[in-house]
Amino acid sequence: GLPPVSGTIPITYNLHESLPAAWTGYFATAMQNLIALLPLNTTNFSTLTVYSWNDNITEPYNNVSGGAYIGGSSQTDKWMVLEIPNAEFEHNHLHQYSVIAHEYFHLHQLSVNSSMSTQAFSIKWLMEGAAAAFESVYTDQYYTPSDQTYFDAQTSVNFLVDGDPAVLESYSSSDVDQNYSSSVFLVLALVKELMKAGYSEADAFKRVLTTFPTQNPTDSNWKSVFESQFGFSVDDFYNVVKTSSDYRQLPVTAGVDVNKVRPNRSLTVQSIFD
Repeated sequence: GLPPVSGTIPITYNLHESLPAAWTGYFATAMQNLIALLPLNTTNFSTLTVYSWNDNITEPYNNVSGGAYIGGSSQTDKWMVLEIPNAEFEHNHLHQYSVIAHEYFHLHQLSVNSSMSTQAFSIKWLMEGAAAAFESVYTDQYYTPSDQTYFDAQTSVNFLVDGDPAVLESYSSSDVDQNYSSSVFLVLALVKELMKAGYSEADAFKRVLTTFPTQNPTDSNWKSVFESQFGFSVDDFYNVVKTSSDYRQLPVTAGVDVNKVRPNRSLTVQSIFD
Protein backbone atom coordinates (compact mmCIF):
# COMPACT_ATOMS: atom_id res chain seq x y z
CA GLY A 1 0.00 0.00 0.00
CA LEU A 2 0.85 3.68 0.14
CA PRO A 3 3.50 4.47 2.77
CA PRO A 4 2.04 6.93 5.32
CA VAL A 5 5.38 8.47 6.24
CA SER A 6 8.87 9.09 4.83
CA GLY A 7 11.43 9.44 7.57
CA THR A 8 9.94 12.12 9.82
CA ILE A 9 7.50 13.46 7.20
CA PRO A 10 3.83 12.34 7.15
CA ILE A 11 2.35 11.93 3.66
CA THR A 12 -1.22 12.61 2.48
CA TYR A 13 -2.19 11.17 -0.91
CA ASN A 14 -4.67 12.52 -3.44
CA LEU A 15 -4.58 10.02 -6.31
CA HIS A 16 -7.43 10.86 -8.67
CA GLU A 17 -9.74 8.17 -10.02
CA SER A 18 -8.77 9.27 -13.55
CA LEU A 19 -5.44 7.44 -13.08
CA PRO A 20 -5.22 3.82 -14.29
CA ALA A 21 -5.28 1.33 -11.42
CA ALA A 22 -2.08 -0.25 -12.71
CA TRP A 23 -0.26 3.08 -12.43
CA THR A 24 -1.42 3.72 -8.86
CA GLY A 25 -0.03 0.28 -8.00
CA TYR A 26 3.30 1.15 -9.61
CA PHE A 27 3.25 4.48 -7.78
CA ALA A 28 2.81 2.79 -4.39
CA THR A 29 5.70 0.42 -5.10
CA ALA A 30 7.91 3.27 -6.29
CA MET A 31 7.19 5.29 -3.15
CA GLN A 32 8.05 2.27 -0.99
CA ASN A 33 11.35 1.85 -2.86
CA LEU A 34 12.23 5.55 -2.77
CA ILE A 35 11.38 6.00 0.91
CA ALA A 36 13.46 2.95 1.86
CA LEU A 37 16.35 4.43 -0.14
CA LEU A 38 16.05 8.12 0.80
CA PRO A 39 13.86 8.69 3.87
CA LEU A 40 12.98 12.35 4.39
CA ASN A 41 14.51 12.98 7.82
CA THR A 42 14.39 16.75 7.88
CA THR A 43 13.27 19.89 9.64
CA ASN A 44 13.26 21.90 6.39
CA PHE A 45 9.57 21.04 5.90
CA SER A 46 7.04 19.16 7.98
CA THR A 47 4.39 17.59 5.72
CA LEU A 48 4.08 16.19 2.20
CA THR A 49 0.87 16.11 0.16
CA VAL A 50 0.75 14.23 -3.15
CA TYR A 51 -1.62 15.32 -5.92
CA SER A 52 -1.81 13.18 -9.04
CA TRP A 53 -4.21 12.92 -11.95
CA ASN A 54 -4.51 12.06 -15.65
CA ASP A 55 -4.18 15.11 -17.88
CA ASN A 56 -7.26 14.10 -19.89
CA ILE A 57 -9.45 15.77 -17.24
CA THR A 58 -9.56 19.36 -16.03
CA GLU A 59 -7.37 20.09 -13.04
CA PRO A 60 -9.30 18.47 -10.16
CA TYR A 61 -7.71 20.06 -7.08
CA ASN A 62 -8.33 23.65 -6.00
CA ASN A 63 -5.27 25.90 -6.24
CA VAL A 64 -3.08 23.05 -7.55
CA SER A 65 -1.76 23.78 -11.04
CA GLY A 66 -0.95 21.01 -13.48
CA GLY A 67 2.49 19.73 -14.40
CA ALA A 68 5.11 17.73 -12.52
CA TYR A 69 6.83 19.66 -9.76
CA ILE A 70 7.44 20.14 -6.05
CA GLY A 71 5.48 23.09 -4.71
CA GLY A 72 3.57 23.96 -1.60
CA SER A 73 1.31 26.36 0.20
CA SER A 74 4.13 27.36 2.58
CA GLN A 75 7.74 26.56 3.42
CA THR A 76 6.61 23.90 5.86
CA ASP A 77 4.13 22.11 3.60
CA LYS A 78 5.43 20.52 0.40
CA TRP A 79 3.34 19.25 -2.49
CA MET A 80 4.42 16.60 -4.98
CA VAL A 81 2.33 17.25 -8.09
CA LEU A 82 2.20 14.58 -10.80
CA GLU A 83 -0.13 15.35 -13.68
CA ILE A 84 0.55 12.40 -15.99
CA PRO A 85 -0.09 12.87 -19.74
CA ASN A 86 -2.71 10.38 -20.91
CA ALA A 87 -0.52 9.70 -23.96
CA GLU A 88 2.10 8.19 -21.64
CA PHE A 89 -0.47 5.64 -20.46
CA GLU A 90 -1.66 4.94 -24.01
CA HIS A 91 1.87 4.37 -25.33
CA ASN A 92 3.26 2.83 -22.12
CA HIS A 93 5.97 5.48 -21.97
CA LEU A 94 8.55 5.03 -19.22
CA HIS A 95 8.26 8.69 -18.22
CA GLN A 96 5.01 7.89 -16.36
CA TYR A 97 7.20 5.99 -13.88
CA SER A 98 10.47 7.89 -14.06
CA VAL A 99 8.80 11.20 -13.17
CA ILE A 100 8.00 9.76 -9.72
CA ALA A 101 11.70 9.21 -9.02
CA HIS A 102 12.64 12.63 -10.44
CA GLU A 103 10.23 14.57 -8.25
CA TYR A 104 10.94 12.46 -5.16
CA PHE A 105 14.64 13.19 -5.60
CA HIS A 106 13.84 16.91 -5.46
CA LEU A 107 12.26 16.22 -2.05
CA HIS A 108 15.51 14.54 -1.00
CA GLN A 109 17.44 17.62 -2.15
CA LEU A 110 15.09 19.91 -0.22
CA SER A 111 15.41 17.70 2.85
CA VAL A 112 19.21 17.96 3.01
CA ASN A 113 19.74 21.51 1.69
CA SER A 114 17.89 24.25 3.56
CA SER A 115 19.17 26.83 1.05
CA MET A 116 17.38 25.01 -1.75
CA SER A 117 14.30 24.83 0.45
CA THR A 118 14.24 28.64 0.67
CA GLN A 119 15.35 29.05 -2.98
CA ALA A 120 18.67 30.54 -1.89
CA PHE A 121 20.32 27.83 -4.03
CA SER A 122 19.12 27.68 -7.63
CA ILE A 123 22.01 26.45 -9.80
CA LYS A 124 20.02 24.54 -12.37
CA TRP A 125 22.44 21.93 -13.65
CA LEU A 126 23.34 20.80 -10.13
CA MET A 127 19.65 20.55 -9.15
CA GLU A 128 17.87 19.34 -12.28
CA GLY A 129 20.83 17.46 -13.69
CA ALA A 130 21.18 15.56 -10.43
CA ALA A 131 17.45 14.75 -10.28
CA ALA A 132 17.36 13.63 -13.92
CA ALA A 133 20.52 11.53 -13.49
CA PHE A 134 19.01 9.85 -10.41
CA GLU A 135 15.75 9.35 -12.34
CA SER A 136 17.63 7.57 -15.13
CA VAL A 137 19.66 5.27 -12.88
CA TYR A 138 16.50 4.38 -10.94
CA THR A 139 14.45 3.79 -14.10
CA ASP A 140 17.15 1.64 -15.69
CA GLN A 141 17.32 -0.48 -12.54
CA TYR A 142 13.58 -1.05 -12.13
CA TYR A 143 11.88 -0.63 -15.51
CA THR A 144 14.15 -0.45 -18.56
CA PRO A 145 14.92 -3.61 -20.59
CA SER A 146 18.52 -4.63 -19.94
CA ASP A 147 19.57 -3.97 -23.54
CA GLN A 148 18.41 -0.34 -23.35
CA THR A 149 19.06 2.65 -21.11
CA TYR A 150 16.80 5.48 -20.03
CA PHE A 151 19.74 7.81 -20.57
CA ASP A 152 18.82 7.50 -24.26
CA ALA A 153 16.02 9.96 -23.45
CA GLN A 154 18.70 12.48 -22.55
CA THR A 155 20.92 12.42 -25.61
CA SER A 156 19.83 15.75 -27.11
CA VAL A 157 22.68 17.60 -25.44
CA ASN A 158 22.65 21.03 -26.99
CA PHE A 159 25.95 21.95 -28.57
CA LEU A 160 25.49 25.57 -27.57
CA VAL A 161 26.63 24.24 -24.21
CA ASP A 162 29.97 23.56 -25.87
CA GLY A 163 30.67 27.27 -25.78
CA ASP A 164 29.97 27.91 -22.12
CA PRO A 165 28.55 25.36 -19.68
CA ALA A 166 27.86 28.25 -17.28
CA VAL A 167 24.64 29.01 -19.20
CA LEU A 168 23.23 25.91 -17.48
CA GLU A 169 23.49 27.56 -14.08
CA SER A 170 20.32 29.49 -14.90
CA TYR A 171 16.77 28.24 -15.35
CA SER A 172 16.49 30.59 -18.35
CA SER A 173 18.55 28.05 -20.34
CA SER A 174 15.66 25.67 -21.10
CA ASP A 175 16.08 26.17 -24.86
CA VAL A 176 19.49 24.46 -24.68
CA ASP A 177 18.47 21.87 -22.10
CA GLN A 178 15.75 19.65 -23.58
CA ASN A 179 14.69 16.99 -21.03
CA TYR A 180 17.53 18.46 -18.90
CA SER A 181 19.87 16.55 -21.23
CA SER A 182 22.63 19.14 -21.06
CA SER A 183 22.39 19.41 -17.26
CA VAL A 184 22.58 15.61 -16.99
CA PHE A 185 25.65 15.64 -19.21
CA LEU A 186 27.44 18.02 -16.83
CA VAL A 187 26.50 15.90 -13.79
CA LEU A 188 27.77 12.73 -15.49
CA ALA A 189 30.98 14.49 -16.54
CA LEU A 190 31.46 15.61 -12.93
CA VAL A 191 31.05 11.98 -11.82
CA LYS A 192 33.73 10.95 -14.35
CA GLU A 193 36.12 13.62 -13.06
CA LEU A 194 35.67 12.29 -9.52
CA MET A 195 36.29 8.75 -10.77
CA LYS A 196 39.56 9.98 -12.31
CA ALA A 197 40.45 11.25 -8.82
CA GLY A 198 39.97 7.76 -7.39
CA TYR A 199 36.32 7.51 -6.37
CA SER A 200 34.25 4.49 -7.34
CA GLU A 201 31.36 5.25 -9.67
CA ALA A 202 28.81 4.79 -6.87
CA ASP A 203 30.78 6.98 -4.44
CA ALA A 204 31.24 9.67 -7.08
CA PHE A 205 27.49 9.75 -7.68
CA LYS A 206 26.82 9.96 -3.94
CA ARG A 207 29.24 12.87 -3.62
CA VAL A 208 27.41 14.81 -6.34
CA LEU A 209 23.83 13.78 -5.49
CA THR A 210 23.93 13.95 -1.68
CA THR A 211 27.23 15.06 -0.14
CA PHE A 212 27.38 18.33 -2.09
CA PRO A 213 23.82 19.54 -1.30
CA THR A 214 24.27 18.50 2.34
CA GLN A 215 26.97 21.20 2.58
CA ASN A 216 24.15 23.74 2.14
CA PRO A 217 25.53 25.61 -0.88
CA THR A 218 23.89 28.93 -1.78
CA ASP A 219 23.94 30.96 -4.98
CA SER A 220 26.60 33.18 -3.43
CA ASN A 221 28.99 30.50 -2.08
CA TRP A 222 28.36 27.40 -4.20
CA LYS A 223 31.60 27.71 -6.18
CA SER A 224 33.72 27.56 -3.03
CA VAL A 225 31.63 24.64 -1.70
CA PHE A 226 32.08 22.90 -5.07
CA GLU A 227 35.86 23.29 -4.92
CA SER A 228 36.12 22.11 -1.31
CA GLN A 229 33.93 19.06 -2.02
CA PHE A 230 35.32 18.01 -5.39
CA GLY A 231 38.93 19.19 -5.30
CA PHE A 232 38.84 21.40 -8.40
CA SER A 233 37.19 24.69 -9.28
CA VAL A 234 33.99 25.16 -11.27
CA ASP A 235 35.96 27.02 -13.95
CA ASP A 236 38.50 24.21 -14.24
CA PHE A 237 35.66 21.69 -14.54
CA TYR A 238 33.92 23.71 -17.26
CA ASN A 239 37.22 24.02 -19.09
CA VAL A 240 37.75 20.25 -19.07
CA VAL A 241 34.23 19.72 -20.45
CA LYS A 242 34.94 22.28 -23.19
CA THR A 243 38.33 20.93 -24.22
CA SER A 244 38.95 17.30 -23.20
CA SER A 245 38.58 14.34 -25.53
CA ASP A 246 37.31 12.48 -22.44
CA TYR A 247 33.98 14.24 -23.06
CA ARG A 248 34.11 15.32 -26.67
CA GLN A 249 33.98 13.92 -30.15
CA LEU A 250 37.12 14.17 -32.24
CA PRO A 251 38.04 16.74 -33.29
CA VAL A 252 37.03 18.28 -29.96
CA THR A 253 35.36 21.15 -31.83
CA ALA A 254 32.76 18.64 -33.09
CA GLY A 255 30.86 18.73 -29.80
CA VAL A 256 30.38 16.64 -26.70
CA ASP A 257 30.02 12.85 -26.85
CA VAL A 258 27.19 11.52 -24.69
CA ASN A 259 28.48 7.95 -24.92
CA LYS A 260 31.63 8.91 -23.03
CA VAL A 261 29.73 9.78 -19.84
CA ARG A 262 27.12 7.00 -19.63
CA PRO A 263 27.10 5.25 -16.26
CA ASN A 264 27.71 1.54 -15.99
CA ARG A 265 24.43 -0.20 -16.84
CA SER A 266 24.77 -2.35 -13.69
CA LEU A 267 24.91 0.66 -11.34
CA THR A 268 22.16 0.51 -8.69
CA VAL A 269 20.68 3.27 -6.58
CA GLN A 270 21.34 1.16 -3.48
CA SER A 271 25.07 1.09 -4.25
CA ILE A 272 25.04 4.91 -4.42
CA PHE A 273 23.16 5.62 -1.20
CA ASP A 274 23.89 2.68 1.10
